This record gives sequence, C-alpha cells and structure tokens, in this order.
Amino acid sequence: PIPRGIFDIPNLRFLYLSNNNLSGQIPDTISNAELLKDLYLDGNLLRGEIPDIPSGTLTNLEELLVNGNSLTGEMPSSICNLRDNSATP
Repeated sequence: PIPRGIFDIPNLRFLYLSNNNLSGQIPDTISNAELLKDLYLDGNLLRGEIPDIPSGTLTNLEELLVNGNSLTGEMPSSICNLRDNSATP
C-alpha cells in the first residue's frame, strides 16, 4: 500500500511510483502534498475510487497518472478542475 504519511513529506514535488505492484487505495492524505507537481501511480494494483481533492489544494499538480490500476468510479471533478483553475489569471 501507499503509506498515508508519504504525502506529508515537506517539499514533496515529484512522486514516481509507477509499476511497483502497490495495492490498496490512494490515501485521502494526497491533498496534504501542497507542492506536488507530478504523481505517477500507473501500472499498480490500486483499487477503489480516487479521493476527492478539497478546493484550494494541489494547485501545483500538473501530471497525475493512474492508468493500469483497478480503480473504480469517475475522476473526481475536483481533480478535473485543477487544470481549469491554473489557467485562470
């Protein structure tokens, strides 16, 4: 599993965990990584839904790769809106 505390690491900007056979769910602590730009979780054994992201968090996120897992549900609109908000002056 992805340790819940990994997103509490100060100054975490890039996290590449592709193809590591990680199982379990994506922790809801993901929004704690305020400076995170790239998060690669593709090619693992993750399941469940992608956590909703509170408004005003993860504003630096540019890339989120989650393909190749067993995730269910739709991409939360809060994540889809991150790109839209970053383009607003």
